[in-house]
Amino acid sequence: NHISYFLYMCTDLLMFMTASSVLDEKIKIHFQSSNARDRTLLEADACFNKVTLPVVHFSYESFKIACILSLENGTFGFGRF
Repeated sequence: NHISYFLYMCTDLLMFMTASSVLDEKIKIHFQSSNARDRTLLEADACFNKVTLPVVHFSYESFKIACILSLENGTFGFGRF
């Protein structure tokens, strides 16, 4: 079911970025500069409700894979490896 998968991914994304299943503040989105080509995964900082998105992907599919890898392998709430 596409809807339950979407909700599952949204919950994982929220946990990844904030270390909480409840959103109580605004989330800040930072776009990583294109000169940092070695960083392709999302990075989260739960203390500041901030997520850093890389801008090095040339296709949606590449970005989607990076997002899934980040969510499945990152540490909840810290989003760092």
